[in-house]
Amino acid sequence: MVHEPTTTELFNAIAPAYDRLNTVLSLGFHRFWKRSLHKFLPGYSDLYILDAATGTADVAIELIRHHPEISMITGIDPSDAMLKIAGAKVAKAGLSGRIELQRGIAENIPFADRSFDAATMSFGIRNISDRINALNEMFRVLKAEGRLIILEFSRPSQPFVYFFYKIYMQIFVKFLGGVLSGNRKAYDYLYRSVWNFPSRQEFCQMLAEAGFQSIRTIPVCLGVATIYLADKAQRKGTHG
Repeated sequence: MVHEPTTTELFNAIAPAYDRLNTVLSLGFHRFWKRSLHKFLPGYSDLYILDAATGTADVAIELIRHHPEISMITGIDPSDAMLKIAGAKVAKAGLSGRIELQRGIAENIPFADRSFDAATMSFGIRNISDRINALNEMFRVLKAEGRLIILEFSRPSQPFVYFFYKIYMQIFVKFLGGVLSGNRKAYDYLYRSVWNFPSRQEFCQMLAEAGFQSIRTIPVCLGVATIYLADKAQRKGTHG
């Protein structure tokens, strides 16, 4: 019987090439998208943030660099290989005192209720099979005024953009990514995970089912990716 690798095993396998391939395959845009997330953090001081599916800690590092009100970011990820690379990057950036990393999954977050002011997840939610449970867990660990910020790939709504985006995904992500990484199965999975992810409307409904309010979407790069903002409590002046 052929062993089908788990998602964690796939990410362990591509971890050494993950940052380089992300840059090549997104033409570098993923860094700008991640860098922009700090703008959506809560506006008060002494922030404690959870970065779920932290990967190689790109988002954690960018948030610390661009938001001086952050006291600590805790990054969790199920992939030991990713966390090893993340640890080296955090140490090189001189941020070991403000970014802590540990093995963990979003479906079972190892922290008490109301532990964080904000939770972030970048290109991770589509890799989770039980998304509702993960969203429930992030809702649980957020403080009363906490905010969830998710960055994820999405399917463009404009037909012209959609057509070329699908060709790009098939050629550069599915085929070229597999060739460059030496792991075609992993990049075939990444391609399918993007294409099978729920629509913006469907995912917003999932956020609402988890209890979030004031849910907003911000399409980026012609809808190739979307930033989802969701608050634990209704905020004045927001209309969803």
